[in-house]
Amino acid sequence: MEPSSISRDARTLELLRLGDEDGLRRLLNDHSARVLGALRREFRSTLDLPALDDAVGQATANVWRSIHTYDPARGALRTWFHRIARNCALHIIRHERKQVTSSPLIDFVAVVAAADNEEAETYRSELERVVRETISELSPQQRCVLEADLAAGGTADTTALAAELGTSTNSISVSRSKGRAKLKELLEGSGAIHEILGKKEGVS
Repeated sequence: MEPSSISRDARTLELLRLGDEDGLRRLLNDHSARVLGALRREFRSTLDLPALDDAVGQATANVWRSIHTYDPARGALRTWFHRIARNCALHIIRHERKQVTSSPLIDFVAVVAAADNEEAETYRSELERVVRETISELSPQQRCVLEADLAAGGTADTTALAAELGTSTNSISVSRSKGRAKLKELLEGSGAIHEILGKKEGVS
């Protein structure tokens, strides 16, 4: 890696550790295209482009949450980012193989797909209601992006969404990553989710 790139990564890392969104923007500007390209080469026969975009988005959120675990002595920032994105892609593949019936909620809540009966579908509806209500607590752009993702059943077209909202694709990716991380945080602290899942345990 060129010295200038090492210096830029050092600044990106500093911003990320400070919780500055510019760190995420720099990470995406500098490395997301190459990471996505590497994923496309490896998973071209198993995952389509939207799924790979989703893997990069999940990885970005994981970087934001776990930046304190990154050790520069063990590899470059792009290498770490790629490793996380690759793990996210593998996770998507495992879920696709396990779940006959998928739900947009899988992107936001660690919930096994509901069983195929009317009572379980009721709980699925309750979960979706709680998720949608919680999304309304996010910032306006985060809310728009996550609502579009729900409507798309996974990850909405980032380019089209950027054009619709009059912003950049990187801004959409940052909003998606931060929005999903915040949504997860809010849902984990919500008694409603635990109450619904507690009811679901009794479904036969």
